[in-house]
Amino acid sequence: MPINSLNIMLLTSRNIHILLKAFKTYVLPILEYASSVWSPHQKLNICKSEQVKRKFTKHLPGCGCLSYASRLAKLKLNRLEVRQLKQDLVLTNKIIYGLTAFCASDYF
Repeated sequence: MPINSLNIMLLTSRNIHILLKAFKTYVLPILEYASSVWSPHQKLNICKSEQVKRKFTKHLPGCGCLSYASRLAKLKLNRLEVRQLKQDLVLTNKIIYGLTAFCASDYF
C-alpha cells in the first residue's frame, strides 16, 4: 500500500480526534463486522476483541493513566459487548417486522 499524506498524518498525529475518527473508520467496522452472526460468547474471545480497543485507548494522549472505563467515558465509546448487543437488537427488530429475508416464526 503506497504511503500517502493521509497515512503519514495518521501515523504522526497526536490529535485525539483524528486518531479516534481513524479508529472508528478503519478498526471498529472490522471488529463488528457481522457480529450478529459470529458474536463471541466465550469470555476469552470477548476479551480478545475488547483488547484491541483497550490498547488503542491506552496509547491516546492524556488517556494512559486512566482506567479503561474512564477512557471509554472520556472518549464517548461503548464496550464492544454493548455495541454487539445493540446490533443484535436491531437485527431482531428487523426480523420481527419482516425487513430481512429471515422468517420470524423460525426464531420466535
